[in-house]
Amino acid sequence: MRTVFGICKCFYTENIYLKEFNLHVTYLNKAQFLKEYSPVLKKLGCNCPKHMPVQIEEEVNRRKQLQGDAAARHKYILQQYVPRNPLVYKLQEFCRQFLEELHLFEESDMPKGRPNTMNNHGILLDELGMNQEFFDVLREEYIQPITALLYPELGGESLDSHKVFVVKYKQGEDEDLGCHFDNAELSMNVSLNDGYESGELYFSHMAEEPATEDRLIYQHQMGVGALHRGQHLHGAMPIEDGERYNLILWLRSSRVRNQRCPMCRRRPAIVPVSYGTGDGFVQYTEDVCATS
Repeated sequence: MRTVFGICKCFYTENIYLKEFNLHVTYLNKAQFLKEYSPVLKKLGCNCPKHMPVQIEEEVNRRKQLQGDAAARHKYILQQYVPRNPLVYKLQEFCRQFLEELHLFEESDMPKGRPNTMNNHGILLDELGMNQEFFDVLREEYIQPITALLYPELGGESLDSHKVFVVKYKQGEDEDLGCHFDNAELSMNVSLNDGYESGELYFSHMAEEPATEDRLIYQHQMGVGALHRGQHLHGAMPIEDGERYNLILWLRSSRVRNQRCPMCRRRPAIVPVSYGTGDGFVQYTEDVCATS
């Protein structure tokens, strides 16, 4: 059998983030959207909700092109980009060297994908070619033995893919992050630097639990990671000075998510992808070459 990774179709219709109004929406078509969200948007200060579908359809089209764009960038970067510190692509002590590498890449003219619509100044690390000898090893040999003990009900022993990226917070760029949950069974958030003020991580309630105003504030420490459930609502407080870099791993178990998509909360309608691991869903197809 051959494993084919994919995404759930809800990726093209649900959890579309409108940053101006700090609102996630579902978009099936223009009529549905205006009927369902016009009253909410007007209460949030939107003077003309009928103009929003244009912005949303641009985001839907961006999502549909993600896999092809990522594959093209990955191929081009591997051919053209010369790393400053090749050792940082393997699992070692690396925080400061890692940031040097990210700064070099950010300053280069290489094509750059961004993590998502909530983080516009981060870097997707799989496109740099860091998975096979670094993050795959980190997930399988170091993280999974821990998550298997702590989160067996969330597939902690069967993590078979991940999405990994770095987020950057700085005044005038991405300054904070609205409350949200992750498209992952488990998430790890590692602080890569110090020398900034504020920008704390906070946690609220679980995504499917009754809303609460309570917040747990987490203070970052360089080189220390916070491991949490993907469905645990969280966000970032505004940064007041300096720059903050964090390494984010969305850890996924196809055994769990193939039963229920964490975004639409239904059994996923899986769309195969030709590059990468998609959103961690898998299809099992007969390998014709292996059986012939």
